[in-house]
Amino acid sequence: MGLDDLKNKGKDFVNENKDEAIDKGKKHLDENKDDYTEKGKEFAKDKFGKN
Repeated sequence: MGLDDLKNKGKDFVNENKDEAIDKGKKHLDENKDDYTEKGKEFAKDKFGKN
């Protein structure tokens, strides 16, 4: 198996699984958005001195 075969297998795998990965990512963000919002606020306050 050559390098091109491996590249093509990788591309095929990504294409076959990307919708599931996107859905999992969206679900994770929805479930944790409050936590990420707070972390973003803290980051902005520390980095830029804003609330």
